[in-house]
Amino acid sequence: APLGELARSSWRPWLATLPAVIWWFDSIPWAGIWANPLLVPFLGLVLLPLAMAHALSCTLLPSLCTLTAPALELSVEALGVLVKWTGTHLPDLPPGQQSAWQLALLALGSVLVLFTGPGGRARRAGWVALLVFTLASMCNPRPPPDTLQIDFLDVGQGDAALLRFASPAKDTHTFTALIDTGGNPGGGPDPGEAVLRPLLRRQGIERLDLVVISHAHPDHYGGLASLVGHMPIDEIWDNGQAEAEQPAGPLAQLLARARALGTRVRGPAALCAGLHGPSGIELSLLWPCPAHSPLHDPNDNSLVLAIRHGSTRILFTGDIESAAEQALVANDRIPRSQVLKVPHHGSRSSSGLALLRAVAPQVAVISAGPGNPFGHPHPEVVERYQKLNVQLMRTDLQGGLRLRSDGTGFQMSSELQGDLALREGEGEPLVVGR
Repeated sequence: APLGELARSSWRPWLATLPAVIWWFDSIPWAGIWANPLLVPFLGLVLLPLAMAHALSCTLLPSLCTLTAPALELSVEALGVLVKWTGTHLPDLPPGQQSAWQLALLALGSVLVLFTGPGGRARRAGWVALLVFTLASMCNPRPPPDTLQIDFLDVGQGDAALLRFASPAKDTHTFTALIDTGGNPGGGPDPGEAVLRPLLRRQGIERLDLVVISHAHPDHYGGLASLVGHMPIDEIWDNGQAEAEQPAGPLAQLLARARALGTRVRGPAALCAGLHGPSGIELSLLWPCPAHSPLHDPNDNSLVLAIRHGSTRILFTGDIESAAEQALVANDRIPRSQVLKVPHHGSRSSSGLALLRAVAPQVAVISAGPGNPFGHPHPEVVERYQKLNVQLMRTDLQGGLRLRSDGTGFQMSSELQGDLALREGEGEPLVVGR
C-alpha cells in the first residue's frame, strides 16, 4: 500500500500538469514519473533524518558534529548522482507536433483519469483518450514524399526559416536546413532556446544537414549558439566576412567551435559555382560571388540563396540593400521567383523597384518583430509591394508562416499558429500559387 500510494502521488500530479507542460515546453518529462518513487524515499528515509541528526548534534553535542557532517555530505552527493542519472537516462520525449484536437484529447483524458471513479466507463474512456494521444504523438511529422516545406519562424526582430524536404527515394532521410537562426542583440529571450530548439525537438529533428548564416549580424546568427554543441550540424554556409574582419568576434568563435565539433564550414568560393541540396530540390548561391567584398557592409554581403523545387522558386535575400540589389539586377543574377523573403525586414533601403520587377513575386514574406524600434516594414516599402499586386505576409502580424510545395504549385498559410489558417468565410489556405 505505501508503495502504491507513492506511485499514485507521483503520476497523478505529472498527468495533471502534462497538457500545460507540453504546451509550454514541447516535451514529455518521463523522468518525473520514475524519479519521484526513487528519490522521495531516499529524501524521507535517509537525507532528512541525517540532516535533523546533524542539526541536533551540532546544537547539543558539538563534538559529534564532525561525525554526522560526512554522512550528510555523502547523502547529498548521492542525491545529486541519482538526480543526474534520472535526467540522463530518462530524457524528455519530444511529443511530436500536436494539433489543437490532440491537445484537447490529452486534456480530456487527464481529467477523466484523475477525477472519475476507478473501474468506471469514464475512467476507461480517459485511458483510451490518453492512449490515442500517445500513439498520435509518436507519429513522425515527416513531410510527404517529394514535398518541400519551409517554415518562416517568428523570432521577433530577426530572420530564421526551417526547410524540410522528404525525398521520394526510398529510405532517404528528410533533408533539414535552417536559413538564419534569429537573435536578440537588444537582450531578452534567446530565439535559439525559446523557438529553434523547442521546434526542432517537437518535429523530431535530431540533426541538421545545413545551417545558412546570411551575414554577421546577431539578429541572423544569434540563435546558432544554442545549436552548436547541442545537435550535430553537417554544414554551415557563411560569407566569410566575420572571420576575415573580426577573427576574435562572436560569429568567428562560433564557427571555430562548430569546426572543432566536425561541422564543415563553406563559403562563397566553394558554393557559387554549382547547385546544392538533395535530389529533388536545388539550392544555389547567387551573392556575393565569388567572395564577399570588403567594400560592402555586412548587409550588402548577405548570402542570397535561390531554392527551386520543380516549378516553384523561393528567393532568400538576407539583409541586402540597394548596392547589392543593383549589382544582382545589373548582372542578371536574379531568377523570377514566386516567393520572396523580403530583404532587410522591409527597410526603406531595400526592396527597390528594379529588384521586385526582376523577381516578380506572387508572395513576399516580411520577417520582423512587432513594434520594433526600426519601424520595419516601412510604409513606403509596403506600398511598393501593394502597387505591384504582391501578397504580403508578415511574421509580426501573423506569426510563423508555412510554405508547402509539391513541385507544381505551392501553398502559404499561418499554420504554425495552430491548424491551417483559412480566410474568414472561405475554405482555402491564405495563399495558393503556381
